[in-house]
Amino acid sequence: MKKVLFAVVLLLLSAQFAVAGSYNLVTLENPPFEYTDNGKVTGVCVDVVTEAFKRMGHTVNIEMQPWGRGINLVKTGAKDGIFNALITPERKQFMVFGSTPVVNESATLFVPASSGLTYSGDLNSLKGKTIGVVKGFSYGEKFDGMVKSGALTGIDPSRDLNSNVKKLIGKRFDYYLGDGLVTMFTLNKMGKASAAKRLSPDVASTPTFVGFSKAKGLEALAADFDKTLKGMYDDGSYQKIFDKYTK
Repeated sequence: MKKVLFAVVLLLLSAQFAVAGSYNLVTLENPPFEYTDNGKVTGVCVDVVTEAFKRMGHTVNIEMQPWGRGINLVKTGAKDGIFNALITPERKQFMVFGSTPVVNESATLFVPASSGLTYSGDLNSLKGKTIGVVKGFSYGEKFDGMVKSGALTGIDPSRDLNSNVKKLIGKRFDYYLGDGLVTMFTLNKMGKASAAKRLSPDVASTPTFVGFSKAKGLEALAADFDKTLKGMYDDGSYQKIFDKYTK
């Protein structure tokens, strides 16, 4: 009888380890959602993603990459997924997404503190202006569409957030477009909160997700992650993590 029980335990353990996996995701410096602190990758979404994978019985390694490079790594299958990604028709060709966002982000315009420029909500008012963005980022369907059509021509892409914030402070473009919370967090961290003005209304407010690589065949993992993440919203653990970094 003991031998039978031992065999059953071994079978259950082997089944558990057979389904457990280790996955490699990428993100970018985007505090307080994702950032490096004393060599450790941390932040709201890093903790949320790590906890979700733990609940799923998996381990996850998260590394920082420039956004455009990270997208290509997922597209080719060199990495398993990326966050925080806005869903676009192009990305849906090589990534699979769930329906539960890892975080809701804003596309918000900032100008140097001494600037007299304003924004009323009409994107046409940005024509002829230089606008700092992160290379490879999506800023909502309407803004992206105007860039693609050539209606907005003054786009000035940089590889990361810090480069753009430094350009904003240095008055190297007319506007900077970035997440409101992230940009203010970064300005405060640099001790430069008074060097820029946040304009209203937002250009867009969009949910962002973990995009999983179709090249790796991770459709089932994406569905499991989506279910687990929804559970974290429902049980309050998501909000606890969010409050830890933002209050």
